[in-house]
Amino acid sequence: MDGSNDNHGPVAGRAALGLSKLSLFLPVAVIAAGYGAVWLWLEVSGQGGTALARLCLAVLLVGVPLLAVHAALRLATFSMKVMVHAVHLQPGFPSAGTAEIPWSAIRHLEVRCGPGGWLTGAGTLVFHLTTGGRIAARGLAQAHAARALIEKAARARAHPIGMDGLQMQPKAEMRRQA
Repeated sequence: MDGSNDNHGPVAGRAALGLSKLSLFLPVAVIAAGYGAVWLWLEVSGQGGTALARLCLAVLLVGVPLLAVHAALRLATFSMKVMVHAVHLQPGFPSAGTAEIPWSAIRHLEVRCGPGGWLTGAGTLVFHLTTGGRIAARGLAQAHAARALIEKAARARAHPIGMDGLQMQPKAEMRRQA
């Protein structure tokens, strides 16, 4: 699908559509450092043969590499592209599905950041669909920039997001009506 007629948006904006490496690998590093420190402390204090020391060693030798492989696979299999007719989203490992989100199906875009996102700057871009459903692109390095890029691309293709063919109301008016 990456033919010469596909339009993925401006090349400068592609970085906004990628995952945050820091948010993917920071948990692996924290777990490795924590269990490594406990194991090292047990070894130094002469308790290297205890069950706790063996548990820490098992996590370091099995758990940490598995978490690192999971993060690497997610990084390698994630894809979000701004196309002429839609936004193409492949959430990455472990999800095998893809989503083609037509411009007319996007009602609203929302950026969410959890505690991990506050630390790493990563965020989740949530597509609110006209059908009432939601699709989320988690772990984006620049979620706000990705939202702006997608909204700009939608306006350029005469499908402004959030309009639904009606006049958009300011948020303050929407709250008063509720």
